[in-house]
Parts: sequence; structure tokens; C-alpha cells
Amino acid sequence: MYRFFIWCSGSDPEILKRSSKSEKIKHAGYGTLVLIPSVLALFAMTYAMSTLTEKWFIFIPAGIVWSFIVFSFDRFIISTFRKSQHMKEDIKSPSFIIRLIFALFIGFIVAHPLVMLYFDESIEEKLFYEKNQAEKNVETDIDQRINDINGRKKVLQDEISKKEIERNKYQEIYTNEMDGIISKRTTGIPGRGESAKAKEDYYKTIETELKNLRKRNLDQIDKLNNEIIAINQLKKPRIANVKLARDYIARGRVLEELSKEEPGVNTIKWFLIAFFVFVDILPITFKVMTKRGPYDDYLEFEEYKPNREIIAEKPSFDKVLVEYIIPRKAHDWIIKESHKKTKITQDMVMKIADDIYEKNRVFQKTWRREYSKISNIENKVIREQYEKILEELQKKQYDTMEESLNEFIPFPA
Repeated sequence: MYRFFIWCSGSDPEILKRSSKSEKIKHAGYGTLVLIPSVLALFAMTYAMSTLTEKWFIFIPAGIVWSFIVFSFDRFIISTFRKSQHMKEDIKSPSFIIRLIFALFIGFIVAHPLVMLYFDESIEEKLFYEKNQAEKNVETDIDQRINDINGRKKVLQDEISKKEIERNKYQEIYTNEMDGIISKRTTGIPGRGESAKAKEDYYKTIETELKNLRKRNLDQIDKLNNEIIAINQLKKPRIANVKLARDYIARGRVLEELSKEEPGVNTIKWFLIAFFVFVDILPITFKVMTKRGPYDDYLEFEEYKPNREIIAEKPSFDKVLVEYIIPRKAHDWIIKESHKKTKITQDMVMKIADDIYEKNRVFQKTWRREYSKISNIENKVIREQYEKILEELQKKQYDTMEESLNEFIPFPA
């Protein structure tokens, strides 16, 4: 587990072997802090993708891939940040600011789905309410159409009723005229006189109009009844087809509506976002806040050493082939040319050369150990003077090697 957390932190295990136990624990802690945001990202993306598809073999791999991406970014951020001697310098450094901004960006991306997951029950309730409202709107629309049709039916039926009342009225007048009953509109003379005949003709006219009106209106009423039946048949399918979007965007919209309706929801939402963003920036933040340790000194030297060695050794490359290169090239040249220019046997040449190379390796080992101590010197002037002295010593060592070789054999230009 320790090795796994060290790997998560991106720290060099070989360099950590030379550090104290507390330094190892600190870097394992960095790995833990890098791992936490990636775990949160796994749940965040899995939830977000599950709102788009119900196929587990899609949203679970998507969550794993996103988790790996977040882990890789955070591991790169924490492993490439180099601490200076003072925390203030770290905070002001462009590398820290850039990494912090990037970590904040990743934090927001990870945080938003987790916030919606936290409010998932409230969002589901709101979506269910909206779906019910949409179904009620469909029912209301259908009922309104049926009510309009019933209103038209009532108008047609009222026309028939009105005409029936008129027919009954004139039927009564005609009957009274025939029976000799005195009223405002009868003569009181019984029998079928001129007045009775006129009232009979008018009554028959009204009766004919009633029949025609009843036929016409009843036909229209039948059509309206059929229309009502057709609308009622469409009612259930239309309600069944009511489907509101339940994807990530729809849930985000509902969350914003809940934030406007309930101030407490908005407060909790931003608190959770701030919390998850804070969790994601923990690795880089903790690395800046912790004190510089031996690992940072060793790492700085390991990265600084090759450059300084190249700078120090470059002037000597044209004169003497330095350690690791000399055994491969100088030996071959010495052995090849010795029988032409001197009487020294090849065995003697090899023995003298090996002795020179061994002394040079001992010197280089001591020189590197001394050079590693330079990074711990806080005074810049003293540190530069120390570097200059060591570089001069190394230059003298190379000159000494050249003189030693030239004592028994001329070295090629």
C-alpha cells in the first residue's frame, strides 16, 4: 500500500530510500490526496452518464476513464511541482498559480455532478411534479375541447327546445280556437272557422320548421358526439406520451429552479461545490504548505547535477575523455598505439590507465557528495563560491588525468 501511494504521488522511490521515515510518510500522504479526487471523479462521471443512458456497461467505464484522467492530471501537477526554500516563494511562483488554476478547474468539473447527486431526491421529486403537471395540462386541454363541444351541443339543443316551446305555444292557441276558449289570441268561436284555419296553417308551419331544425341539429349533435368519443380515445395515449427530459441538462435546470425557490438549497449547493473543489486542490495546497524536506534537496541535486556536470566537463571533452567514456575509447587507442610510439607493454598500459580511472571515480564520488550539500546553503553568495571551488577542483582533476596519461604516452588531439 505504501508503494502504491508513493506511485500515486509521483515521487521517486529511489530518492525516498535516502530520506527519513517521516519524509516517506509525507509523500505517501501526497499520494493519498491525489487518489481522493479521482475516486470522487469516478462517482461524479458515473452518475452524470447514468442520466443519459441506463446501460451500465457505458456509464461505468465512462466513470473509470474520467477517474483515470483526473488522477493523471493531479499526479502530474503534484509530481512536477518543485518546492523552494521558502513557502512565500512557492505561493508567488507562476508554476504554483498555473497548477492551482488547473486544479480549481478540475475541481469544479468534478464537483457539479456530485452536488446534483446530493440533491438527487429533490430533483427527482421536482421532475415527477413537472411530469404530473404536464399530464394535467394534457387532461385540461382535452377537457376544455370537450367542454367547447358540449357548449356547441347545448346551443343546438337549446335551438330545438326553443322551437318546441314555440310549437307548443301555437298548438295550444290552435286548440283553444277550435274549442272556443276565449283568450287574447282566440275569437272564442268554436269550430273550424277562418281564424282556426289560419292558426292551423301557422302551427303546421312551425311544426315543419321544428322537424327540419331537429333533423339538422341532431345530425350536428351526433357529429359532435363522435368528435368527443375520438378525443376521449386520444386522451390516454397523449397522457402516456408525456415524457419530460431527465438527462444531465434537465437536472441542472431543475437544480437552478430549486436554488431560486429555496435560498437554503443555493447555500448548500455552493458549500458543496466549494468543499469538493477544496478537496481537489488539497494535493498542491498541502505540498506548498509543508516544509521543504530532504527529498526535495536530493531531487533538486539529481536534476541539477547532470546540467552542472555537463557544464563542468564540456571544456575537457576535447582534451580528455572523462569517466565512463575514457574506458571505452582511451583504452582502445592506448592499446592500439602503444606498440608504435613507446616500448611499454599493453599490460602495463592497462594497469596504469585503470589506476588513473579508479582514482578519478573515487574523486567523482566524493565530488558529487560535496556538491549535493550546496543546495542546503541558503546564502546565495556562499553557495556560488562553493560551486566555483568545486568546479575548479574538477577541472584540475581532469588536467591531472591528462598529464598522467601524457607522461607515458602522447594523447591524441
